[in-house]
Amino acid sequence: MNNENIINIASYCEKGILHEKENKNCEDHAYSEYRNKIALAAVSDGAGSYKYSKEGAEITTAAVSEVIFSGFDDLYDLDDNEAAKYILCIVYDKLSAYSCENNIDILELSATLMCMAFHDDGRYMYIHVGDGAIAAMDNYGDMFVLSAYRHTVSANITSFVTETDPEFDFGKGCDDLRACMLMTDGAEHFLVAEEELSPRARILFEISHFISKDALEAEFKALISYLKRKGANDDCSLALICNLKDRWKIIKIMAPNVRNKLLGIPKKIPKSRLNRYSYILRSIVEKGFFSMKDAMTTLNAHSTTRVYKKLSGFIEAGVVSINNNKITF
Repeated sequence: MNNENIINIASYCEKGILHEKENKNCEDHAYSEYRNKIALAAVSDGAGSYKYSKEGAEITTAAVSEVIFSGFDDLYDLDDNEAAKYILCIVYDKLSAYSCENNIDILELSATLMCMAFHDDGRYMYIHVGDGAIAAMDNYGDMFVLSAYRHTVSANITSFVTETDPEFDFGKGCDDLRACMLMTDGAEHFLVAEEELSPRARILFEISHFISKDALEAEFKALISYLKRKGANDDCSLALICNLKDRWKIIKIMAPNVRNKLLGIPKKIPKSRLNRYSYILRSIVEKGFFSMKDAMTTLNAHSTTRVYKKLSGFIEAGVVSINNNKITF
């Protein structure tokens, strides 16, 4: 099974109400990619008070992505402080080179940074500078804010990657996190309150395990449109990485109405029946497929036609497919 096919990763950014009214560019940048057995997402918020902050955000996400893709193993083995400072030094050097080439002050490229990377083997690392937040989901399905900027002086003062020694948050681990969501402060203001995730953010985590990358990007777009109707003046960026191997866990903790809408599972379903669906998904992860014969037994279906009917919501959502009497992702 190709691991790229069991990782859902997407990103999206859109200008806020204020920039639309002023006919300005979106100064956020969002990036996501699976490469070299690494799923990486990065978002950056260009500081609106600086002339070239849009370019700064783009350079920042490109630089942090390349340094982590090319040096994940070495960075992971370093002390946290050393790893973070090395990454930020590379980002600063890229910004400095651009400022010299274009004869501008590096501060004109000021931007924040949030980046998270998951390796296929379960290792992960993240780095965060300035406003915005990184949320995560652990192995038990608990969702929480992993990193958020704590304003120690004033709410309108933050750190930027253009500083020679910016405040940062860096962390790494292995196998205890299964998904993450990055957001610039335009989205954070509506999706995080007192370091608690909003219901909409939690639902986004859950549904990301059962929809395609294109559908996830469409969800981002719809959510940001909703936030703008609620008054999101600032540009908004979102990025998310989740491991689709965990579908068998997530299906049991999803809100019944969300599960019903996505997969056609009745809102009121006995736990034993829900566990059967979970068992099928887990078996596909472990073996690569689940036979139609076993599905008939597991789902108490007297024919393959009944299996198709009981799995119709999963098939229509693109979660599973059935070929040659085998159910696969």
